Amino acid sequence: MKLHNQVKGRYRLTVIGSDGVIKNQTKWFDNLITDGGLEYMADNSDWIKFCQVGSGSATPNALDTGLTNWIAGSDTQQATSQGAQSSEPYYVWRRRTIRFADGVAAGNISEVGMGWASNGSLFSRALVLDSGGSPTSITVGAGETLDVTYEVRFFPKLEDVTGSVVLTGNLGGTYDYVMRAAQVTRRQSLDGWEIGLWGTSMGYAAVAGFQYARSGDLSAITSEPTGTDFPATSQTLLAYETGTLERKVAVVWGPSEGNVPGGIRTFTVKLGIGLFQFRVGLDGTDATLPKTSDDQLSLTFSHSWGRAA
Repeated sequence: MKLHNQVKGRYRLTVIGSDGVIKNQTKWFDNLITDGGLEYMADNSDWIKFCQVGSGSATPNALDTGLTNWIAGSDTQQATSQGAQSSEPYYVWRRRTIRFADGVAAGNISEVGMGWASNGSLFSRALVLDSGGSPTSITVGAGETLDVTYEVRFFPKLEDVTGSVVLTGNLGGTYDYVMRAAQVTRRQSLDGWEIGLWGTSMGYAAVAGFQYARSGDLSAITSEPTGTDFPATSQTLLAYETGTLERKVAVVWGPSEGNVPGGIRTFTVKLGIGLFQFRVGLDGTDATLPKTSDDQLSLTFSHSWGRAA
């Protein structure tokens, strides 16, 4: 059963004088998330730990691993915040403001990147753009401070996705399903869409204990299935296959778990960044999965990610 979301980011640069007054500030401008950045997300959570600035002018490329003309790098966090968009297009966001101390980033800054090192190892890269979207530069004086704010966003799929899964054993057969994102406006680590960083429970390599079989039907994309929930017995994150941009988790409901009266109608799955809901059967059907204490149910869920358009 497959899950998917998309990621994008944007920057804003602020120059602050020695008197603490803002001297110059760009508008928000978009970035390009690199191929290496997407790949790095599979097993790590420090993909936007460092900011880098430079004076290069080459057009960002998905294969970039460093800035064209690096000037400085910093991981001094000045501020951080996160939230969730309350209306369409739904997305969850996180902002980090990285500070370059007085004179550290002095010069004409025309390119910027975020990554997991102070030089190279880029998650994203962008040219500094003016309000019209054309490349420009912002000047940082010898006694001035530069703040770079980066915002990363994750977008759930808004449309339902249908598919089927083949089971063997007592429950053998082909079962159709409908997948839908859940709780897209909830910014929580266990039952929502929190973007956490620098922890073993964060990112796509994380599996939160929020895998449930349920008795109720699908809910709106801003909610989750109704009815009683039955937690899984175990969940195991499978090894990442390089180049797939997909993490898989094997979830098991043993003989004593998931025995929903009348059969399992829906599942709630938390894997990586996002919460998702699945219904047994397609629109217009009243199918269930008739698990009993004679059965062990094992399902594999996959969560993929890619650049947002």
